[in-house]
Amino acid sequence: MAIYNFDIFTMNSDGSDVRQMTRDPEYDAEPVWSPDGKRIFFISGREGNFAVFSMDENGGQLVNLTNSSISEGPVGFTGDRTRIILFGSTPDHPSIGQLWITDLEGHGRRQISSFKEKIYRIDFSPDKKRYAFSGKREGNFEIYVSDAMNLPEN
Repeated sequence: MAIYNFDIFTMNSDGSDVRQMTRDPEYDAEPVWSPDGKRIFFISGREGNFAVFSMDENGGQLVNLTNSSISEGPVGFTGDRTRIILFGSTPDHPSIGQLWITDLEGHGRRQISSFKEKIYRIDFSPDKKRYAFSGKREGNFEIYVSDAMNLPEN
């Protein structure tokens, strides 16, 4: 029995036309629309660990983008909107989340942080030139800001 039975729905801004997009007894949550509005990226526990999935705007073409035995977390888009930044553990430290970058299809994944403790949420500045994330690097929760214009290429 699933502990977290969350599913993803869409609806119009007035609350009409509610449509269920996922139907899985596990955790499907934290949806984010792709920059072009044609796909939804989300976190799912349907394969035994948390992974980043995408589906088309109608709930079809479900794809596991991370295909990893480690858990991944929420997604943010780079300033140029061609790649995603996500949270993921490393095989040698499964309880510590790091920042990773990959293209929108899950290819060319690279680790871009090396904190000793877990990293949380990420968001970009309105001009997309910087991103901020929270984490524990030196024992305290802090907010870090980094240059989004010089992220490593895949």
